[in-house]
Amino acid sequence: MIKSRVHFQAARTARSLHSLSLLFSGQASAPVGLALVHLGKAPTILVAAVIVIGLAIACTKQMRVRRPADDATSAPDA
Repeated sequence: MIKSRVHFQAARTARSLHSLSLLFSGQASAPVGLALVHLGKAPTILVAAVIVIGLAIACTKQMRVRRPADDATSAPDA
């Protein structure tokens, strides 16, 4: 990350405004708009739902806590 002399609150405001900018919103909404035109409402909503559920499952698998193989708590008691 590039450090600058911009006040911390101003930097956060700039990042939030960028995320709501028309360019970013347009890039995010174009595939949905095209799908609505070509497929219709129901298929577009179903495809979006499947994508969101798949993304949630993938993120859940990536975020699981993994213990090292040599962890002492995983060894059976003797």
